Amino acid sequence: MVSKCANPACPVSFRYLRDGRLFRFEGEESVPSQTGETISSAKTQARRARFAWLCHQCCSKVKLVVRSDGIFTEPLARAQAASASS
Repeated sequence: MVSKCANPACPVSFRYLRDGRLFRFEGEESVPSQTGETISSAKTQARRARFAWLCHQCCSKVKLVVRSDGIFTEPLARAQAASASS
């Protein structure tokens, strides 16, 4: 459930979809076995959707980046500078 902007520096609470952008990320989650061990084979991976929301102001300042340890924000200036130098 989304409760606030995904930007950790932003205190804006999620109220309406029209006030920003909602993102859906598909991920994989390990399924625990009956013995409590985590099974990591491809057959036992469950698909899990994760959601993140950026408020209207943060949409113009940051982008969302998905890594294996979570969803993070990254300044847009860095991304624009990297594409401009290419």
